[in-house]
Amino acid sequence: FIFRDIKIKNESYSILSNDLSLQTNREEYMISTGKTIQSIEGDLKKIDDSIISPTGDVNFIENLEKVAGENNLEIKIDSLYVEVNPKATSTPIVVFKIKAKTTGVRIGTYKFLKQIEALPVKVKVNSFSFLNTTAQTGTDTKKTKLQNQWQSSFEISVLKYK
Repeated sequence: FIFRDIKIKNESYSILSNDLSLQTNREEYMISTGKTIQSIEGDLKKIDDSIISPTGDVNFIENLEKVAGENNLEIKIDSLYVEVNPKATSTPIVVFKIKAKTTGVRIGTYKFLKQIEALPVKVKVNSFSFLNTTAQTGTDTKKTKLQNQWQSSFEISVLKYK
């Protein structure tokens, strides 16, 4: 009876020891997963902030107009449209495309382009053209003044939640 009792107790000890080891491994895994989630939480927020909210397209366009105004540019939005990838219909994200033109001084156009690329929303410049439209003003040759005007045409894409 004593040997059988010792054998049963050893088996119980072995089972409990195994269970404790498994439980410790699970806890270590859960702690590691929790730390990983905490470490990428900031990155996930940055990614989320780089995508326009479902109702944020108007604010984005107003921000473009504001940035253009700050750089002494006139901006005209030619078209706005949403491009949906037929292969990615299940994703909650679409591509919002904007075609626009600006008119103003050359340095203002460069600053405008630099500022829209630096927005917290990820902006991709698909096309950009730049044309000098300098014109003479005044009819008297002595009072003729050149106005250095530049016109840019561009198309940008931003990601937007549906």
